[in-house]
Amino acid sequence: MPAYLVLRRCDRDPGHARLADGAPPQRITNLLKTPQMWRSLTVSGVVLVSLDLMYAFVPVWAIERDISATAVGVLLALRAAVTA
Repeated sequence: MPAYLVLRRCDRDPGHARLADGAPPQRITNLLKTPQMWRSLTVSGVVLVSLDLMYAFVPVWAIERDISATAVGVLLALRAAVTA
């Protein structure tokens, strides 16, 4: 909620740079040429893959350790609630 409020205020702030009414839109290739953009995209992809793997393998790990499915569900729900 705090991040939403900050971003909402920034969207309404007329001091931020905006395209002029007649300015052509920028191409995606210009964005990809931005320094460090590929590194940022790679790191974001690695984070998403690691989260997907965690959600896939936590139940398998729990079965090996004789942890109930309810406990795994509660742990995954708790993690989702904390990160939301």
